[in-house]
Amino acid sequence: MKGLASDNNIYFYYELNANCQPKGKCRVHGTSDALLDQRVNVPIPMPTRPNSQGGSDWLYEAYLIDRGTKWHIRVVDPHKHKDVAAPIDHTIQDFFLPIAKDYSEHGATGYVTGTATRDGVLEESSNPPVMNIVKIYSAK
Repeated sequence: MKGLASDNNIYFYYELNANCQPKGKCRVHGTSDALLDQRVNVPIPMPTRPNSQGGSDWLYEAYLIDRGTKWHIRVVDPHKHKDVAAPIDHTIQDFFLPIAKDYSEHGATGYVTGTATRDGVLEESSNPPVMNIVKIYSAK
């Protein structure tokens, strides 16, 4: 997920060969072939109303459905566990399809990173938009 406060969206994204820009930065091991960074960004409108407890925190979920051919993306009230809006079913693009199908069928091992990027002075704030990563769940 990534967010830009200016457009009222959070972006769910999936990527192959992340952080390999500019072209040529990453190469196939043992060769001079450049790896291509490929990413899809799916905009998810940020809720504009308070959650059921009057706060601005929400749960964002994304998981594979239809044998790994689609992402099912939800924004959920963290207290009532109800959808804030209709879920988004995003068809996975061809470059990522073999990975998603394999992950859906067999699971995977690895790690998740949470990164916040800002321009200017970083100040503590509880005023929206703020993204705090509290928990990350992975399930099959």
